[in-house]
Amino acid sequence: MSVQIVRHAVLMVLNNFQDAIKASVAPILIGVAVVVGLSMALGTDLRLLLAAASTPGGADTFDETALLNPGSALLILLVMLPLALFILGWVAVTWHRFILLEEYPDPVPAVSGRPIWPYVGKSVGLAVVLMLVFIPLSLVVGLVATPLVMLNEFFGAALAGILLGVVFSYFWLRWALILPAAAIGRPMSMGESWRITKPLSSDIVGVSLLLALLNFALSLVALPFGGGVVGTVLALVVDWFTMMVGLSVLTTLFGHLVEKRALV
Repeated sequence: MSVQIVRHAVLMVLNNFQDAIKASVAPILIGVAVVVGLSMALGTDLRLLLAAASTPGGADTFDETALLNPGSALLILLVMLPLALFILGWVAVTWHRFILLEEYPDPVPAVSGRPIWPYVGKSVGLAVVLMLVFIPLSLVVGLVATPLVMLNEFFGAALAGILLGVVFSYFWLRWALILPAAAIGRPMSMGESWRITKPLSSDIVGVSLLLALLNFALSLVALPFGGGVVGTVLALVVDWFTMMVGLSVLTTLFGHLVEKRALV
């Protein structure tokens, strides 16, 4: 059933491609516009800021004078985190409600009357719990993978990444039915989600493995093109697709296990 679940999720995106675009593109563009507009108003070079934030050593490895105002840069970063969470919640709630309630999205999805902030709150709470689980597990995987990395750096790192992805996805999928439930206004606890997904626990291991392999394979698509325009565009498309498939897997599990929908 693992293949069937992932296949159903992928087809959910492909067969509803226009609605997937409506559910996601406008919110993402609005978020980008807000950040770009704020950086321009504050006189901060957003490209340098993002490069600094994503570079090991971050603030210690870039010229602060290039940002013109480090305080403004910090303000932008503080705005970006809740904004990114809101945009993700906006997209997710719109997509879950489209599939589960047949609530078709407008070119700019509705915000009023949608439980976006409750969805964000549950997502953050779930992320905190997952971090508490993930940290010790990542140490174990790191110890196991170290000899493999010494033998073959690429293979060892890839295997460690896939293993961590599988573990993370497994716990996420067992607990995260609370998210589509929140999107449609159905109360659900993490314990209830764990109990509901128990009959498919072994299948969810398979789903987690397939998602990790799919994400790894798709991440290789943009590599030959480097950091140029084509590579950047491909990377953004891959990120968008994996996000929508991830949301669709949650929607599929919720529809099948809670609403007793058939996997067709």
